[in-house]
Amino acid sequence: MKNKFLLFFIIVFLAAIQGSGMAVFRHSPDLLLISVIAATVIFGFMNVWGWVVVAGIVCDLLFFHTIGANVIILVLVAYGTSFFSRRFHMEKLELGVLSVILLISIAAIFFHVLMGLADSRYVFSHILRFF
Repeated sequence: MKNKFLLFFIIVFLAAIQGSGMAVFRHSPDLLLISVIAATVIFGFMNVWGWVVVAGIVCDLLFFHTIGANVIILVLVAYGTSFFSRRFHMEKLELGVLSVILLISIAAIFFHVLMGLADSRYVFSHILRFF
């Protein structure tokens, strides 16, 4: 029970730092995105997905985004991270660091593109009309 409260506190703390404290520097790092990727690589998707949903809800509530947008995107990023981390052995020291940096970079681009689509509701709904 203490671990659950501690994990929830860490998620809220990272989201608060990402949203307020680091915004002074114009470009704040995606602390929750990096922590989701790290936790997924270390523990696997099945052990982390519940906390990824909690992190997405906390992000949506603190950053005033559409409820569920961060949840869906963070779950997709965690699943993609799990998929690629099983294909490429991230544990090897030689290429592990470079592959994690590449994975974080690709996930950040994917995250920001999808968040841009989710924030501009008109464009996103216009795209969905074609399907």
